[in-house]
Amino acid sequence: MKRAFLAFLTLLPVVVWAQTLVIPDVNFRSKLLQASPQNNIAKNQNGVAITIDTNHNGAIEGSEAAAVYQLDINNTNSPMAFKILSLEGLESFSQLRVLYCQDNAITAIPEASMSLLTQLGCRNNPLENLSLASAQQLQWLDCRNTALQSLTLAPNIPLIFLDASYNQLTEVSGFGLGALSLVNLRNNPLTSLSLNGATSLSHLTLSHTFLTNLDVSTHRNLVFLDVSDNLLLAQVNLKNGSFESGLHVNNTPQLHYICTDESALERASVLYQVALNSGSTNCEVNTYCTFVPGGVSYALKGMLRLDTQNDGCQPTDAPFTPYKMAITASGITQWIQPSATGSYSIGLEAGSYSYAPVLENPTYFSVSPTSAQVHFPANVSPFTTDFCVTPNGDHPDIEVFITPLDEAFAGYSSRYKITCKNKGTTAVSGMVVWNYNADVSQVISSFPVANTEVNGQLQWSFDAIAPGTSLSYTVTLALHSPLDNPPLLSGEVLEFTAHVSGFTDVAPLDNTFTLKQTVVNSMDPNNKICLEGTSITPDKVGDYIHYLIRFENLGTANARHVVIHDVIDASKLNMSSIVALDASHPYEMRVYPNQTVDFIFENINLPFEDASNDGYVLFKIKTQPTLTLGDVFSNTAAIYFDYNAPIITNTYTTTVQALSLPTPLQPSLTLYPNPTKGLLYLNDDQFATARVFDFAGRQLAVLPVVNRAIDTTALVQGTYILRLEGETTATVRFCKID
Repeated sequence: MKRAFLAFLTLLPVVVWAQTLVIPDVNFRSKLLQASPQNNIAKNQNGVAITIDTNHNGAIEGSEAAAVYQLDINNTNSPMAFKILSLEGLESFSQLRVLYCQDNAITAIPEASMSLLTQLGCRNNPLENLSLASAQQLQWLDCRNTALQSLTLAPNIPLIFLDASYNQLTEVSGFGLGALSLVNLRNNPLTSLSLNGATSLSHLTLSHTFLTNLDVSTHRNLVFLDVSDNLLLAQVNLKNGSFESGLHVNNTPQLHYICTDESALERASVLYQVALNSGSTNCEVNTYCTFVPGGVSYALKGMLRLDTQNDGCQPTDAPFTPYKMAITASGITQWIQPSATGSYSIGLEAGSYSYAPVLENPTYFSVSPTSAQVHFPANVSPFTTDFCVTPNGDHPDIEVFITPLDEAFAGYSSRYKITCKNKGTTAVSGMVVWNYNADVSQVISSFPVANTEVNGQLQWSFDAIAPGTSLSYTVTLALHSPLDNPPLLSGEVLEFTAHVSGFTDVAPLDNTFTLKQTVVNSMDPNNKICLEGTSITPDKVGDYIHYLIRFENLGTANARHVVIHDVIDASKLNMSSIVALDASHPYEMRVYPNQTVDFIFENINLPFEDASNDGYVLFKIKTQPTLTLGDVFSNTAAIYFDYNAPIITNTYTTTVQALSLPTPLQPSLTLYPNPTKGLLYLNDDQFATARVFDFAGRQLAVLPVVNRAIDTTALVQGTYILRLEGETTATVRFCKID
């Protein structure tokens, strides 16, 4: 019995292998029986055309099917009577690698036949649904014009070519398709496309779809993209580190935003294609969809800390701000000023970089290391470098400036922010005095509450402002209307001064700040002003001027990102001197080699409700020392809210001009002692501010009048003109001696 049973098992495979396959479709069976070395219907593992029915019995057996590696059963140009309707029985072709079955009437392809399949050509069949979940080896797929409503691809397959054009697909997705290079999905009602991991994709055709948004930012090898005749397409993200030289955007009239890489060539090429072919009249092209380089990017991170104890930087030491990080690659440098946390995080492309912190006053501090280098991808990302900033001696240095938080509308309230910033190496205590015109405005509130409030003047005392930190004071004024007495009229200029004192400053020129604000009736909420006003005197040439840019979300949804783009006239302004001073929200400033600067409010989520839909940035920049009397410099900014076309601000123009001396001189006003070594006393208490001029009409200083006294200690020996301002104005001469 045992011997008989073993004999049966030995014969069983032979019997099964010799079984005749059940192939119900007559045309399919006929096609298989026609296979011969002369017609290439079937090929073996060597690619040689073969006969399937080798025993010529008019049937296909398992052993004969197993010899077939390639099968071409297309019926191109054949009458309908010869078309194949069903591929039942194909699952028995266990070694099948290539299947061409185009131009038939097939409604389904058996999944059991796909495990080894590398190529499938099934175009011009009424398939409607195609599941290739079992086709783990698939490299090439042509399923054009098959009425497909769904297409399922296995994840992480080696697919290189996909043509599913002229179908009814509304979405196409694939995961881990790292080898995918060419995709054609034209003429589908597509509303969604996701080809995650398709990093080798070079050619993508998507004409005649229903897409409204397209993101190809992960396809870093893309060179050809056709989105023509997409009548609903509004946004395209091309920021992928690749130049799509074969971009086609014909007949895309709704296109309003394309995000590109930083390449000027790519942006120019996209702009040309849009203008020439799209039919869109309002398409913005910029790089602001993200704020890291397209394609593969690497992260450079770190922190600057202040070593006040001179014992090396510790994790508990305070962050150091502000600074700019200079990053150089291939001889080209850009600067990034991070927000006020002391930390930096910068996205970079592959390459070699050197980088170093740039401080406003480099002689005050030592930085260790002075610079660093990184090479991506050789270095692991993120690459972290911390810098330690150590004071070089005792340098008290306080800067004061005024930020007008609101426009000056006659008859309304307006807020002002006075900031004292310690740029030096040691903690400083002192006082700040703020002067305003009490004739046409009254204080509603101050925060913190001023220590002293007199007519036209507020005073605060401050204690130990630490290096790299600041204190701010906010004042709300009620401005007169044109009907008040005295009236405040549109076009009038309000002057405000802030002055810090009570300590010896190593750089006293920025201890006083004058804001000139023009009264307006109405104003575009997205605007730009120079805080020094429409003119500067020759003594300000080579010194800092201050620009304030306001922005307001006037849309119907929150703005996720806001970017302010400013082009600097390098012949008039010193690009390397730019410093961001203040902003309404966390930001990052980027200064580029092409004389442009971006202030990036990433993830600001700025509301559109009127109570909270605005913001601002304040920066300073030095004028070129070569400016002369009569020179004019202008500045305009572009404000981007998400993916919309920019709002262009007004152009603010400032002229270098001498300030005419006030006349006549008034000898009746008494100053004593005159000459003076320091304090000058007045015989009148109507004045809050004293402006000091030389005899060329140049303004040298703005000093507060405190208890009828003016501190002229900081002036060098000489004779000056003093213009006193307050409830009235007066002009006198005085002499300073050492």
